[in-house]
Amino acid sequence: MFFFTPPLLIQKLTGKSLHWKIKTTEKKVFLTFDDGPSPELTEIILDFLNQFNAKATFFCTGKKAMENPDLIDKILKNNHALGNHTFSHLDGWRCSADKYVKDVMQCDELFNSSLFRPPYGRITPDQIKQLKKKFNIIMWSVMSYDYHPRISHVRSLKKLKENTDRGTIILMHDSLSAKKNMKYILPVILEHFTKKGYDFERLEMV
Repeated sequence: MFFFTPPLLIQKLTGKSLHWKIKTTEKKVFLTFDDGPSPELTEIILDFLNQFNAKATFFCTGKKAMENPDLIDKILKNNHALGNHTFSHLDGWRCSADKYVKDVMQCDELFNSSLFRPPYGRITPDQIKQLKKKFNIIMWSVMSYDYHPRISHVRSLKKLKENTDRGTIILMHDSLSAKKNMKYILPVILEHFTKKGYDFERLEMV
């Protein structure tokens, strides 16, 4: 089963600690890209964003950041935001809080950001308790499933259009597995919502 939007009960129970949507009355949408930077895709994403004067937030792993410092520089030079996605893409449900937080802080040493997103969306109460002292923990309003082989770009695009409104945080991926769908979905989403009067902005939280 695919949950394109998070269950409302989960959002309600965790809403004080996790950010699922941005409160705003303005027509703003927040694109986010996980798992990069990626030599196969990051520059393609940046080109599409530039075409529409759109800003976004890239949740990067420390390992990928170390391997691709030039792409980190390009993200920042294009005035997009960076977010911490752990150093080694850890599953929070499969490791201790101490190990998890240590991995997050290893990434933090490479680039400083007040934003954190847990890989797979998996994070425990103890991990949340420790990390929210330093980070805004960002989840998502709508998932694209752009990386999933069983989800077509047509279905993904339909769900994104149906579930995006003011303050929506869209989760997409900056990874090779998402490349095929991403190259189709992203420009259509940018054009569709730009025509509707929306601005695409980066996450800026302190």
